[in-house]
Amino acid sequence: MTTLQGVPSLESLAKLPLPIPFNPSRGGREGYTRIREQARIQLEARTEGELKFEWLGLEPGEGLFRLPSPTNGDIFLDFEGDGFVGEGGLEYLFGVVTTSEDGNLIYQSRWALDRAQERAAFEWFVDLTFERMTRFPDLHIYHFATYEPGAIKRMMLRYATREEEVDRLLRGEVFIDLHSITKQSVRASVEQYSLKEMERFCDYRRRVPLPEANQARHFIEHQLELSTAPTLTDQACGIVEGYNEDDCRATERLRHWLESLRAQIITSSGMKVPRPQAKDTSPSEEVTAHQQRVAALFDALTKDLPAEPTERTPEQAARWLLAHALDWHRREEKVKWWEFFRMKDLSEEDLYDEKTAVAGLSLRQRMPKMNPRERAPIDQYHYPAQECSIKLRDTLYTLDEQRFGEVVAADPVARTINVKKAIKLDGFHPALCICSFAFPDRRAV
Repeated sequence: MTTLQGVPSLESLAKLPLPIPFNPSRGGREGYTRIREQARIQLEARTEGELKFEWLGLEPGEGLFRLPSPTNGDIFLDFEGDGFVGEGGLEYLFGVVTTSEDGNLIYQSRWALDRAQERAAFEWFVDLTFERMTRFPDLHIYHFATYEPGAIKRMMLRYATREEEVDRLLRGEVFIDLHSITKQSVRASVEQYSLKEMERFCDYRRRVPLPEANQARHFIEHQLELSTAPTLTDQACGIVEGYNEDDCRATERLRHWLESLRAQIITSSGMKVPRPQAKDTSPSEEVTAHQQRVAALFDALTKDLPAEPTERTPEQAARWLLAHALDWHRREEKVKWWEFFRMKDLSEEDLYDEKTAVAGLSLRQRMPKMNPRERAPIDQYHYPAQECSIKLRDTLYTLDEQRFGEVVAADPVARTINVKKAIKLDGFHPALCICSFAFPDRRAV
């Protein structure tokens, strides 16, 4: 896109005048302004020969406002996984760093070379978390990007185990993504906001060289993908385990760096940066009783079933399907919630790529009511070019989970949607909306 506008290099992009002197054919000008500013700080760092970063405007609910208070119970999590192992992939190494009673960081890990070991490692991690929560009820699980929570959800659904515990972690927003917090807090002179790039700012030195780690990971993953009985060498396992430990420890150092930035802002500007409020993690009594009944039936049906699907007889496969059908509808509701919360954490720029979201909305006109007796207003909104699958009768929600209205007309060619809104939202015009099903009671999922 920038090449088509006569911007062929990072240097020319960094020197592009502001405001952006062209109308993007896709997305909004704000996204191109961010790209231009990213190019600028990268060019400055190259010219000056040093790392650079600068604050972004702090908005409540974003960036450093999302950092909870540190506790000695906090967990720093990283998985090594391969999506091409069997059907659905395999998380083959679970790694965590925690703080011991004497204040030192300790690393623990579990290997999983098949489905049975993956389930055992998953249960080990959840049990370890809840054991620590008995001593540190305010602990959080820190990770970098969205892979780890996504893997936790997949394994919970795959094995139908530790469901209530995982629900509590998700409901309580115990998982803290340092990748999104970093991107919302600072603009840094990096080509990509990866953990390996950002750890240079928090002065972390890896113990395992990345080329050596990548070679060992490729060897292990090829073994897992191509062999039903993988043969792994102690050397390769040791290298990958060291790489995984580096990721966990670098995540801890990144949290420490972000905390130091937060303290600097408070000290230098006197600005208040409140911590996020704790979320309720308890399920309703009805859900707990239901889960107990389902768990008893599930355990009876799946008792002694092989963990690997290919090892099950037709009768065992039928029992497995019947067991997983017991709570199918509630699990489907969970997936809807998970998708909503995933999109809720995306930036406006990222939402342009989501078909079930619409970004860059602008009010075009008030539409006549279809029924003269109808009090609810109908507004027509226009949106920039983007992939959008929102259609008639879809329900739209804002990013703060507020029901915005129902789509009563949609024209994908003109890029307009007519929204029938609640009376109380007559003068409310959000720039972003997510299409979703009617939300159930959060405590009932």
